[in-house]
Amino acid sequence: MKKALEITLTTLHLGSERRVVTLQIGDDDQITSFLLDLETKNYKAFKQLRTSIRTACENRHYQNEYKFKNLRDGLYEIKTHLGVRVYAFLDDHAGSCQQLVIAACGGGKGKEQDAEIQHAREIRRRY
Repeated sequence: MKKALEITLTTLHLGSERRVVTLQIGDDDQITSFLLDLETKNYKAFKQLRTSIRTACENRHYQNEYKFKNLRDGLYEIKTHLGVRVYAFLDDHAGSCQQLVIAACGGGKGKEQDAEIQHAREIRRRY
């Protein structure tokens, strides 16, 4: 029998159309650590990311191929002009307000980016 995992959702932003949450599975809280580190080390990138996330939450049908890109299979990439990325998916099971669940973070390109996308897809599957 598989051991149960503890899942914790922490609200990051409550928009008029979506709630943004970070996802912690067990003791792994990469997203919160990543965001706190980004805010300290690169405030400009943090501000751009925060603005992109908030904009996506205020508009139900928000589309922007650069800042809020649909990567297929319900996974989205939220990106800044400085190359900082987080990967998220929509959770419709949260009641009347859709949740945008931030599942993984990344900043590289190529193999590193592909690995982060796969990691986010695995987290979504487990969720």
